[in-house]
Amino acid sequence: MSDLLKELQREWSEDSPIDKTKLDDEALRVPYLHSKWTGHLNVMRKLVRKKQFELEKLTHLKKEHLGGYLSPEKVNELGWDHNPFGGRIKPMKGELKDWVSVDDDVATVREELQELTDIRDFVIDVVEAIKWRHTHIRNAIDWGKFMAGG
Repeated sequence: MSDLLKELQREWSEDSPIDKTKLDDEALRVPYLHSKWTGHLNVMRKLVRKKQFELEKLTHLKKEHLGGYLSPEKVNELGWDHNPFGGRIKPMKGELKDWVSVDDDVATVREELQELTDIRDFVIDVVEAIKWRHTHIRNAIDWGKFMAGG
């Protein structure tokens, strides 16, 4: 996933500069950039939602597994241990949430979700910068007029 963030950061470093000598072209580029980056944002939102659903499903399955409600066939299909507590006494129902929260599989998906969320937040920041790009261009034009004495 961090490769995705690096790629998006590289893209933004290419898209973000404003050519002061072609402010008219830069102004016309704003809709293109907005379209491009809102497309990226929609993809990231979808990926975050998909990962959230994956985490919810995995959490539910882990609760069923640790609670002893999954069939041996389903446990085999998932490749999980038939004795998840390693011979210790099975925890009470109220303690299962704590066991699930520290489960390695759940932690992995939670980390992936956080990484996708961070990438989505980066893209949100880019879209916000693009929303205000016209103001920066206008300020550059006004500054040029001021410096030219008019």
